[in-house]
Amino acid sequence: MGGEMRVIIAGGGTGGHLFPGIAIAEELSMRERTNKVLFVGTAMGLEAKVLPRRNISLRTIAVSGIKGKSLFRKVVALSAIPGAVVQARGIIREFNPDLVIGVGAYVSGPMLAAAFLGGIRRVIQEQNVIPGATNRISARLAHRVFVSFEESRRYFPPQKVVVTGNPIRREITFPYETQERKGFGILVFGGSRGAHRINQAMIEALDLLEDLKPHLRMVHQTGVDDAPVVAEVYRRKGFEARVEPFIEDMAAAY
Repeated sequence: MGGEMRVIIAGGGTGGHLFPGIAIAEELSMRERTNKVLFVGTAMGLEAKVLPRRNISLRTIAVSGIKGKSLFRKVVALSAIPGAVVQARGIIREFNPDLVIGVGAYVSGPMLAAAFLGGIRRVIQEQNVIPGATNRISARLAHRVFVSFEESRRYFPPQKVVVTGNPIRREITFPYETQERKGFGILVFGGSRGAHRINQAMIEALDLLEDLKPHLRMVHQTGVDDAPVVAEVYRRKGFEARVEPFIEDMAAAY
């Protein structure tokens, strides 16, 4: 590539938004070691726990979502947006990026707005077939929208859309050495926060797997709320299972 490129990746909150951003950061660093990447998220998001362990720089701004909140909380969240844009503009002036990438969640909105006001190149990376509200709105400010699925085109201005697939971390795409294990392994997960319906379905399915129980090894990412209950059900029914609220090393789990 030649020369240093400075990139801000904005978003996070959940693994679905965060880990594709990490994959992009890894690729940028692999392409040119002088490239600089800064994540911008929130202090309460998953990024605040994961990125420091990966030695990836993170700045946070004060912003929160409105989906599923009470009317009062929605008003509070909306009133914080102008202040979040001011914070984002301060980060942009300090870091001086060549490009801002929004990967979704509410933090990417103020960052894309600040990049627009500062005349910085800006793009969106959308992981889901049906985009979230933040990316749908922010797409109006973006130069390009990179989507994972062809079906997502209809949610964005067609002249901006590029179908790329979803960025995947190198640790998952490259061969992973592991010990040979006995039994048939099953990995169950519903995203970084878990999914209650998936957890419930798996619990209900255990009775159907009773005859196969001696041959099964279960690894189940439940999310924080369901972990104790799910672990107890596996124990009571006699299944070999490792139950985790969150799996940091998903490559090893795969």
